[in-house]
Amino acid sequence: MPLPRRVSSRTGVPLIVASVTVLALALSACSIVPKIEPGDSSTRPTPKPVAQPTTPDPRPTRPPMAEPPVAKVGRPITLYDTGNVDLRSYDPPKWASAVITVTSIKTLKTVPGIPAKIRPAPHTMYALADVRTTITADPFTLWNDHFHLTAPDGTEYPRDLNAAYLADAFRDSTSSKMLETKGALGPGDGLLLFSIPDTGLPPGTKLTAELWKGNACSWQLP
Repeated sequence: MPLPRRVSSRTGVPLIVASVTVLALALSACSIVPKIEPGDSSTRPTPKPVAQPTTPDPRPTRPPMAEPPVAKVGRPITLYDTGNVDLRSYDPPKWASAVITVTSIKTLKTVPGIPAKIRPAPHTMYALADVRTTITADPFTLWNDHFHLTAPDGTEYPRDLNAAYLADAFRDSTSSKMLETKGALGPGDGLLLFSIPDTGLPPGTKLTAELWKGNACSWQLP
């Protein structure tokens, strides 16, 4: 015998129908996706961690600048070289250095010591620069091709190979402890010879020594 169904005392509608309706409304409410505003923090990407700056290497990677960078002829300049610096070492590098002085720059039509039969090319003459060097820290490298004679307009005067005839021609150096001797000349001492126009050197001409790119020094004529 079937049991009697319970009905609402007011409407007489079976309570089971009402229960099903409530459950359907609850499920439909859960299925609605809420609208998220653009400024909502939930839409922002997770920020990446900021990389911490690495500690800079306090050791210099190039020699100090020449002191002073420009001087008048006759004045000394302290110049630094790379030497045999090992930048892989944890110790601060010790740059090789020397005090260099261009004592004079002369213009001559003939140079004592060069055979008379050898004459300058037409419309040219000689510029003779006397260089004296005191090496204060080994190993210091100084060659004649480190020097350049340049006019104010940028014209560079070539070295003259006749310098090989000179007894006191410039002496290339790779160390102040060189055992060879050449008269009274020390390493980095001697005469540099250049071919120049027969009109002479214009004011402001300079003799530059550059051992390290971007680290040059110059002796300037008046």
